[in-house]
Amino acid sequence: MNGLESYALMASAVGGILGQLMLLCLSLVYDRYLKTLPMRPLIHIVQLHNEKQKRKHNKNQSQL
Repeated sequence: MNGLESYALMASAVGGILGQLMLLCLSLVYDRYLKTLPMRPLIHIVQLHNEKQKRKHNKNQSQL
């Protein structure tokens, strides 16, 4: 395995660890502060925000 392959493997592992940490932190925040809110509206808000960001990114890419 050359240096580039090992770097890619390490970056992938770090990305997975960061993803797991973010999921853990978000679940703790939900459990502590947002548990009174129903899960479905929260998911809807996140999905709407994600779609808005995708459209903004696609618009910027098409202008290049």
